[in-house]
Amino acid sequence: MIPCVVEGNFFVKKLLGDRPVLIKALPPRYHTSRVSNPEWAIKTRYHTGPGYIEVVGDILSSKMATNMWRGVESFAKSLVVDLGFVLEAQAEQELPERLMGTVRFHRINLRKAVPPPTTP
Repeated sequence: MIPCVVEGNFFVKKLLGDRPVLIKALPPRYHTSRVSNPEWAIKTRYHTGPGYIEVVGDILSSKMATNMWRGVESFAKSLVVDLGFVLEAQAEQELPERLMGTVRFHRINLRKAVPPPTTP
């Protein structure tokens, strides 16, 4: 995942930065990303089907991600953030890596966000 703060205050730009964030795949379905500190790990679920892959990251499962979220939450209405998504190449024949998709968050009011439905 590659973030880019297009519009926002200096604090948020420094907090989020523009460095790629790697979400590593371990066992399928549910895992914890490999990081030096387990409290930083984001629990992630993967869903795949014909022609798509869906990655669901539980931000609240990571102490570091939760702290970043709290730092950004109050500024969200004034932020414009672009996120790019790339699958990491594991072999030379998978190079060059290509951008798979993007999303732009434009001045979101997080107080109006509706949580996704839970699945058993």
